[in-house]
Amino acid sequence: MDPEKTHSDQYQFNLVMKYGLLATAGYVVVFFIMSLLNLHIIPELRGLNYLILLITASVAINTFKKQSQNQMSYLKGFLTGLFVAILSFAFFALLMYIYLKFLDPEFLQFIVDYSPMGITLTPLSAALLLFMEGQAVGIVSALILMQFFKKNINKISKTI
Repeated sequence: MDPEKTHSDQYQFNLVMKYGLLATAGYVVVFFIMSLLNLHIIPELRGLNYLILLITASVAINTFKKQSQNQMSYLKGFLTGLFVAILSFAFFALLMYIYLKFLDPEFLQFIVDYSPMGITLTPLSAALLLFMEGQAVGIVSALILMQFFKKNINKISKTI
């Protein structure tokens, strides 16, 4: 096995862990502040989580690109952004499950009461929906971000 590749893979894993946990912390802080201000009942404000994801994934991709001396492939950059989303929303979904199940079950009932078509939610299904929504946003975010980083990748490919 190529030691350079192993180092790069380990570095990418550590980077994803760092920025995934940082994004999760951002989601939790925003949710906590929104709860204190009683704004957590406004579902549209979850867009702030997407902004946090865009920022943290962008920094993670850029850091990985710099570490690889601008030799990052499109796929590696895309996967870095995607894995930040997967990790961050997995942890956030777990924390929201705990919050909805044990700390504030009334909030789950509020969501059900004001949701369209009277859906039925459990803490687990709400957490799974949050995770799946995060993955959809993560894919789109990683693709959007890689359009910015792709320009530099194409320049490198043309010089080789």
